[in-house]
Amino acid sequence: MKILVVADIHANYRALKATLDAFDNVDEVWCLGDIVEYGPMPSACIDLVRQHCDQVVVGNHDLSFAKCQPQADDDWTVWFPHNTSINNLDYLNNLPTLLTLERDGISYCLVHGSPSNHLTGR
Repeated sequence: MKILVVADIHANYRALKATLDAFDNVDEVWCLGDIVEYGPMPSACIDLVRQHCDQVVVGNHDLSFAKCQPQADDDWTVWFPHNTSINNLDYLNNLPTLLTLERDGISYCLVHGSPSNHLTGR
């Protein structure tokens, strides 16, 4: 089984799209969070993740973004959560912090940070 794992996209639509296009022959795509913040296209990235990723866990930036409390220091990042659909904000808010899966007899633990601190790894 071929699995593509993406993480820390940070609203970089071009990079996410290029990665998904380059690895279109995989069986599953897993996203380990931080879909949004920093980059200019959070909504487009959320939409791509929703369309292409089979398993998704939330990252710390996703949660702060969904609560309209961006962690980035740039003033312009505050604008983006207020211009993202409620549906996409709800999607981020409802993502799990941890997923455990089994594929081909192998167990996986999916988190953004670490097993001891799912969101930041600290």
